[in-house]
Amino acid sequence: MNMRNCFLSAAVMLIIALCAPSGFGQKVEPGDWKVGAVTPAEYDGRIEDAAVSYAEYAPIARVTFYDIAYPSDLESYAEMDGNAILLLTAFSQSADELPLKRVYFVYEGREIELKPIKVWPKQAVTNRAVVKTFGSNRMDALYLMPIYLRVNHAPLLADFAKNKNGFSVADFATGVTPRIARLPNKPPTGAGPAYDDLIQFIRREYPGLLK
Repeated sequence: MNMRNCFLSAAVMLIIALCAPSGFGQKVEPGDWKVGAVTPAEYDGRIEDAAVSYAEYAPIARVTFYDIAYPSDLESYAEMDGNAILLLTAFSQSADELPLKRVYFVYEGREIELKPIKVWPKQAVTNRAVVKTFGSNRMDALYLMPIYLRVNHAPLLADFAKNKNGFSVADFATGVTPRIARLPNKPPTGAGPAYDDLIQFIRREYPGLLK
């Protein structure tokens, strides 16, 4: 089965530093490595839990949450042409800040933009705790994510539609599991993945997300 990196939300640590009283500090663990699929309901449940946990800092101007699904072996790695799948969610208190303009890594002095697979620019937010903490403006998107950038600890950033560029989604300072570390550490060739392989991967890792 494929491995996944569940990070919800690395950006919260930065938000706490910006919003909390002077001298206050808190370390937020970025997440866990897990095996198995994640449904939209499970993913939303993590966001709702985060909204409750950080309600004292509400309203938070903007925040991102993400989940990464990695190929589990060399065969799957080849089918995905060296890519994982990034599921990224962004909230903003201002509707005109969404959808995001771009999502990108900074690596060896270059900005490497991620290719979007599917974007849901406006999502309904009905959970009261989420609206109170993160706002009622939400977007979701799926991206192809070159694995070598994650393995080499490149920071992942996002530009909002206005007001905020270079928003820190993740710094990826932590390592990867031995299984992922054994995969080739090289850029994708650009030849794939094939459409059928890509859709099969997404439906397996995020059942119910693609209608």
